[in-house]
Amino acid sequence: MSPVPEVSAGSEASRATDPGAGPDPGAGAVRDRVRRVMTDRVGVVRSGEGLAEAMAELERLTVDLGDPGVGAFEVANLVQLGRAVAELAFRREESRGGHWRSDHPAPVEAWRVRQTLTRTPEGGLEAGLLAVPAAEEATR
Repeated sequence: MSPVPEVSAGSEASRATDPGAGPDPGAGAVRDRVRRVMTDRVGVVRSGEGLAEAMAELERLTVDLGDPGVGAFEVANLVQLGRAVAELAFRREESRGGHWRSDHPAPVEAWRVRQTLTRTPEGGLEAGLLAVPAAEEATR
């Protein structure tokens, strides 16, 4: 993966239309990089290798963003959300619904669950699982 590209400050007009740009022009570059990583590695067709690369890149973007300040708060949230989506997709070693794992092409009954995320008091995210009732149980 390539590092976050350097970005010039740009015009005031372009900065006003990009809420993620804020006073730090690097936040706009991070936003663009998150968009590219999520499209390339965490899209509809996924692989364990691509998801691992995405998680590593998103972790680097978190470090690169540093203290985001008020103007880049949304970008910091996008990085955290992207990391959570990639991690949950990495955990699910099957293909189900509209998302296909090229390295696990078939559904696996054991993965017939809903994955959840809960924010911890420290501000982190904790993953969990919820059982999904069988069709017969759901109609009773």
